[in-house]
Amino acid sequence: MSDDEAELRALRQSKQYQAVGRTKADQPTETEPEPQRFVADKLSNADEEPELPTSFGAKTITSKYDFTKDVKKKIGPSRPQASARSDDSEMIGPPRPPPPEEGQEDDLAEGEQLTAEDSNYYKIPYSHEAILKGHSKMVSVVCLDPSGSRLLSGGYDTNLKMWDFAGMDRGLRSFRNVVPSEGNNIRALEFTHTGDAFLCATTSWQAKLYNRDGVEEGECIKGDMYLMDQVNTKGHTSTITKAAWRPKDKTNFVTSSMDATIRIWDVETIKRKQRQVIKLKGDNGKKVGGSTLHCSPDGSHIAVACQDGSVQLFTWKTNSRPTLTLKEAHAAGNDITSVKFCGDSVTLATRNSKTPLAVFDDLPNFGELECTWSPDDNLIMTGTSVKKGNGTGLLVFYDRKTLSRVKQIGISQGASVASILWHPKINQLVVGTSESQVHVLYDPTLSTKGALLSVVKAPRAVDPNDFEPARPIITPHALPMYAETLSQKRKDARSSRDPRKTAKLAEGPLKPRASTSIMPALFATFIKKNTQREEDPRDALLAHAADADENPMFFGAYKETQPEKVFDYTPETEQRIAKPKQT
Repeated sequence: MSDDEAELRALRQSKQYQAVGRTKADQPTETEPEPQRFVADKLSNADEEPELPTSFGAKTITSKYDFTKDVKKKIGPSRPQASARSDDSEMIGPPRPPPPEEGQEDDLAEGEQLTAEDSNYYKIPYSHEAILKGHSKMVSVVCLDPSGSRLLSGGYDTNLKMWDFAGMDRGLRSFRNVVPSEGNNIRALEFTHTGDAFLCATTSWQAKLYNRDGVEEGECIKGDMYLMDQVNTKGHTSTITKAAWRPKDKTNFVTSSMDATIRIWDVETIKRKQRQVIKLKGDNGKKVGGSTLHCSPDGSHIAVACQDGSVQLFTWKTNSRPTLTLKEAHAAGNDITSVKFCGDSVTLATRNSKTPLAVFDDLPNFGELECTWSPDDNLIMTGTSVKKGNGTGLLVFYDRKTLSRVKQIGISQGASVASILWHPKINQLVVGTSESQVHVLYDPTLSTKGALLSVVKAPRAVDPNDFEPARPIITPHALPMYAETLSQKRKDARSSRDPRKTAKLAEGPLKPRASTSIMPALFATFIKKNTQREEDPRDALLAHAADADENPMFFGAYKETQPEKVFDYTPETEQRIAKPKQT
């Protein structure tokens, strides 16, 4: 043992240091020099002689964090883990239906098996389900506000339904129904980043703006379809296919249309003219319609999917040429139904209506099918289409890095998956299907608010003291102006069944009845019957012969000089004109 180690050991024994330090009573005085501090392992037995440290200086001891943490008192019972949940534990909302049958299992890599612990490795909230009913046809688009409290759904029945999770009970009924454009399907719905207004685009030529409560605030102007140059038109001249807000900007939005243009609008001037027109052209220089679009999260680019299978990127600046063109991203003639930017504003995911991208190989699809990203951008989510009543519409998840299918969820038997949404704040999935239903998937241990607020509320019980007065029944279609026009044959058939019209007349002589109206006398006085057609023309002329002799009209000038009239009754002869002789 060296001299330094012996001196240090003697000093520790004299001061009675513990392994983790010294006591408060043995603190050094102002005149006593403080020795070098160190932290050693906790002694297993206090009576044993402490060992010397192998090195000097402060060390981190993990066990010390246990008693140095600021442990706060928990309010309420602790949240149970999904794996440790018993069968008789309280469940929020109805459970999900059983997994797909044989032949519909997850498409995993060879030799890969999912265990009970890692079956939900990606934390997909799908253990419970709430079904919203109200549409009569396919739900083509769904949208949630930034807070996740208000849901919008639009479909082929031209109805826009608004759902409020905080105000709904277990009945799950919408609080408002709006028809943006009669007879036109809804193609796009999107809230502003503040959630105070939303944009609605239908298959008509005009997009509309609504406030949060569904009151219309404005409508885009309609373009002149007879102008050849689309730059000179003030609005779209064909069907709108998609509309989207510029991220973090509630004054500008963009629309795509089948008129081969995308137009940038300002909410202050939508009734007069768009702000900018960008023409879409194919590889051969001819115009091509836009199928759909999406704005990058950073608000720098607009990705437009065209009908020729290409994807073109534009900026929000006044530049009509694309900054990047992905030629033949899909086969020509196959409409791209969805294009979505990743959170990094660099990666794109697209979905085709006929021949899907290689990532989504062998997946059946529907014309309104979408694809989207998970909130952490690690998964790509899309759906499948099936024939009506044959098969199950699936919600499929792909890993971004390996491009392998990691999960698939059966949504509805015999119905296709059309619109999908994964909200990042409430962590819930919203799926619209072709059977006119909206499925909200959630997990009580992973999700917050949203459908969790509605499924726990019981509807109000009916009180026997409730009273509501009877209201008049208004049937406007019962008015004569709404009655159907009948043919003459059907009118005669109805008249023959009328007892008043078919009643037998009284027999015997009828007594004349005196007229009680003065109109016949007035007509007889002021209107005389014209009998000229019944008179003889010769007699009518001879009646004026005597008057014509006494007062001649044409020969009155010769009455004194030549009272006897001398007329030439010889017939007129042709006067021959003598032609001059030629010399």
